[in-house]
Amino acid sequence: MNVLKTIGRLVLGLLVIVLVAFFSLMIFTEWIKIWNVTLLAWFPLMLAGLGYYLAGRINRSTNPVFLLVLFGAFPIYNLVDLIYFPQVLLVIVFALIGLILSRKELASQYRKVILGISVVVFLFFFVRDPLVFLYKDGVYKDGKPVFTVTLWEGFKSNTIPDGIYLDREGNEVDLRSFEGSDVYVTFWATWCGPCKFHKPALDSLKNSEAARDIVFVDISIDKDQEKWQAYFETEERKGIQLIAKSSSKTMADFQFDGIPYYVSFKADGKFRPAFSPIYFQPE
Repeated sequence: MNVLKTIGRLVLGLLVIVLVAFFSLMIFTEWIKIWNVTLLAWFPLMLAGLGYYLAGRINRSTNPVFLLVLFGAFPIYNLVDLIYFPQVLLVIVFALIGLILSRKELASQYRKVILGISVVVFLFFFVRDPLVFLYKDGVYKDGKPVFTVTLWEGFKSNTIPDGIYLDREGNEVDLRSFEGSDVYVTFWATWCGPCKFHKPALDSLKNSEAARDIVFVDISIDKDQEKWQAYFETEERKGIQLIAKSSSKTMADFQFDGIPYYVSFKADGKFRPAFSPIYFQPE
């Protein structure tokens, strides 16, 4: 009977973790309408901390060894592209903290210390990223919603982030190797209809005399590398062609949740959102 109760509590804990993620996504994207919430570093930390704390409360009398079963729900965060390496390590830490804080045998003084440190870390990421609310859907300009309220811009660096990409030969490429040049980066995917729609304008820009000194880099966020490679058997894309090793990390690093998306950077090594090729004017 005790075994059945333990299994039941663990199953219920797994369900709670999944439901916390599901309802939080719905609340923050449909009701509160925070733009790009899934790209904000604090969001998966909140989901993991809260979800695993509640699951831990349900399993307060369960042997701590068996609580490892609760990490069977962890892939739910990856399914909705909320985590990537190395951020996943911090998400795991917050999940563990949630479980630790739920244990009735934890002394009060230790609970306060652990909770205090967790809150400080969470607040750092909370204020680091911009917090933008949508108050009207469906109107976008150059990849960004028009009707928004920005509570704060955050202080996340716009320096070209660490990130290794692969070219068509499988060689690793670091975007920082292009520092010192004027670079126009297009984020796209083989399955993206709007990307195909903008391709003629992008090709025209690449071929223009005014853009002869610009390095054009197209970065695919396809998860299927073979499909990306097969695309070039029937389609031609000028410029440097790369694919992201982690689409989630790439989208978080450059703060976008939809494609096509464009950024540019110059010799200063700072990237900035760029106009679509239809409106982009080389300097």
